[in-house]
Amino acid sequence: MATAEGALAAGDLAGAVAALEKLDGAAAAKAKPWLDAARARLAAEAALAAASDSVTAHLAQATQPKPSQTQPDTAAGKTN
Repeated sequence: MATAEGALAAGDLAGAVAALEKLDGAAAAKAKPWLDAARARLAAEAALAAASDSVTAHLAQATQPKPSQTQPDTAAGKTN
């Protein structure tokens, strides 16, 4: 229990979950609702991070100029 409390105090939800997953018997039964909610939050945070990464990659790709959008090479007197 102290390990889980320390993890939570440090902002480490995954560490707290890992510590409480070691419980058994009545203690595990009491911790189950909290563990279920904590696991759901961790899953939601992972899904949000994946979605954010995907959107960021998509936006980065969308801002790259397409070959047909390149600027003419005026220094050499050429055009693309």
